[in-house]
Amino acid sequence: MEYVFEETLNKGEIYLNDENTAAALWNTTKKEKFTWKYICRNLSFLFKIGVESTIRILRADKLVDKYHAGAKKYAHLYTIGVLPEGQGKGYAKELINFMIEKMRLTNTVLYLETANTKNIGIYNKVGFHVFQTINMEGHTLFCMKRQ
Repeated sequence: MEYVFEETLNKGEIYLNDENTAAALWNTTKKEKFTWKYICRNLSFLFKIGVESTIRILRADKLVDKYHAGAKKYAHLYTIGVLPEGQGKGYAKELINFMIEKMRLTNTVLYLETANTKNIGIYNKVGFHVFQTINMEGHTLFCMKRQ
């Protein structure tokens, strides 16, 4: 999670709800600068999770990125989470709707992926739809977007 947070700080946007019980990390088309810090973070990640896991993640990212290629500007929901005491209060929806409104003003396409079929209905309610299904290593990943 440390890696994801640092990456999103450099090439995306992070939002918290007012109670600090929910967070959404969005990556955008902003490019991260190639610095020593970038190199060290990526090497550290590689050594922590191993070569095999890194290759699996890079393959999945490459597949997903292929479906973003048509959008000049996009934001990708990297992860969203709500602490147990905040669940069921609409905080995740609030964070997603904030980004929807912000990106609507700039005609930016929003993307996300989920492997949990229960999430599809949740994301449908805020205007996302499945546009691609990826089967990878026995798992199904549902690619969703909102224009």
